[in-house]
Amino acid sequence: MIIQSRWRVRPRFFVFLMTLIAILIWIIFGHAGFSHTPNTSQARPNLQAVHRASLPVRCLTHYPAFALPFPLKNIQGITVGNNILVAGTSQDNSHPQGVSYAISPGGLVQGPSLSLPPGGALLNSQNMIWWAGGSPHNTPSTTAINVQSHQTLSHFLPVALSNAGVAVTSRASFLVGGNSHGGFSARIYELSSANGTIQNWGLLPQAVKDPTVQVGNNMLVVAGGILPNGSMNSSVWIYQLSSHHLINTLQLPYGISGAQMVYLQHHFWLLGGETSPHHLLSTIWVITSHSLILTTAHLPTALTQFAAGIMNHQIWIIGGVTPGGPTATIRVLKLIVSAPHPQASS
Repeated sequence: MIIQSRWRVRPRFFVFLMTLIAILIWIIFGHAGFSHTPNTSQARPNLQAVHRASLPVRCLTHYPAFALPFPLKNIQGITVGNNILVAGTSQDNSHPQGVSYAISPGGLVQGPSLSLPPGGALLNSQNMIWWAGGSPHNTPSTTAINVQSHQTLSHFLPVALSNAGVAVTSRASFLVGGNSHGGFSARIYELSSANGTIQNWGLLPQAVKDPTVQVGNNMLVVAGGILPNGSMNSSVWIYQLSSHHLINTLQLPYGISGAQMVYLQHHFWLLGGETSPHHLLSTIWVITSHSLILTTAHLPTALTQFAAGIMNHQIWIIGGVTPGGPTATIRVLKLIVSAPHPQASS
């Protein structure tokens, strides 16, 4: 009887044990299999933020009673006090000629006529405005020219550089990317406004020339530009100023060049540009530390290769290239952010 009893119990215990093992295996491998799912679901909202989210913004445009003396493109502007200083080169009988202007809310004053190489960077150093680098005779240069006094410094930059992106603050100027003797650059330089010293600040993930750059809210934002293979860059790189660390990389739905970026109302605004020489943009994007948001507002016209600055809490758009060609028009934009509409979940 005892032997028969043992044989009746053991199969049940064996079945119970195998069932328990199967349940444990399902739990362990089931959870392990699903452990990758949150990463995928977390990536989707970021893509939706780039391609689907829309920020309601109204763009009010007015035109001052003055304009540039003639159409200009590939010019740069920086805000100094309550003025925007603009400089660049214009093509006169196929020869580049330097131009500079001081623009205030009340009018425009033409600056001195001087020789500025194309591809230079407009910088503020020791309370003076310099046109640094550029490509005289199609060769990158280290020289800088003082826009006010015509003073020339032959070794202003640590390396020969042209077509760098520029962001100017009261404390420092940043030169980002560009073209050097060794090809396209991924280097970021910081120029002290107080004493004019230049130091290496960081590196981009990849080399690029002519990116658009802006600083604000302890961030340095770099967008677009031309890559070494000739294509337009769709990446937006966001750095933390205090740590010099790259904290995020965002992707526009297309490559972009010739745009401008300003920091206003605690937002980075990416304005206009082009996806190809024949496809100009009037779009206005907002860039945050974690998303790209396409606004409902547009520039008054598709525009690229223009200058931009801030006066009286408004964005001044100066010159540039429209679908009809270069323009002398100055446009003043007031952007009004509305409360976002609730969006249905998809």
